[in-house]
Amino acid sequence: MSSTNKQLLAITFFALSFLIAKGQDEKITLKLRHIKGVQGIDIGAGVTKFSTYYQLSYYYFLGDKYFIKPSLSYETGKIGLTKYSEYSLLLGFERCFLKYRDFVFLNGGVSPVIQLQNNRNEVLQQNSTYYPWGISADVNVEIFVLSKVALFGSLSEIYSPKDKFGNFRYLLGGGLKINLN
Repeated sequence: MSSTNKQLLAITFFALSFLIAKGQDEKITLKLRHIKGVQGIDIGAGVTKFSTYYQLSYYYFLGDKYFIKPSLSYETGKIGLTKYSEYSLLLGFERCFLKYRDFVFLNGGVSPVIQLQNNRNEVLQQNSTYYPWGISADVNVEIFVLSKVALFGSLSEIYSPKDKFGNFRYLLGGGLKINLN
C-alpha cells in the first residue's frame, strides 16, 4: 500500500471517527428533552374570543410521554359595555403524541380550570365577581431551536358551564419554552 493511500485512509478514519462521536453527542443532548424528571417553564401569549391573554406555565415530565403542566393565565378586555379581567388556573395532564427527529413534538391534554372573573359595567354602575370552573382540552406543538429552548404554538378550548361570557371559549397562542435542567 502506498504512503498516499495510507494517509488518505488515516484521514478518512479520523474524519469518520469525528463524525460518529459528534453524532453520538447530539443524540444524547436531544434525547434529554422529553424524559422523566425534565422540568421547565412556558411563557406565552395569544388571543381569545374577546381579547388577548398572557400565560405562564411550569411543566414536569412524569415519563417520556406524560407530563403535568399547571398554568396561570391572565386576560383582560371589553365585551359590549362591560370591561372584564380574568385569572385562570389550569392544572394540565399532558401527553406527547408525536415526535419527529427529537426536535418537533406534538402534545395534547386535558385540565380542570378554575377562574376568577371581575366584571365592571360603567354605564349601569355595576361590578360583579364570578368564580366559574370548567375543563380544558388542548393541543400544542413544540419546535426546539436550541438544545433547551423551543418555540411553541397552542390551541385550547375551555368548557365552563357557569361562565357569564359563554360556555365555550378558545385560547390560541404561542410563546417560548425553556427547559430548566
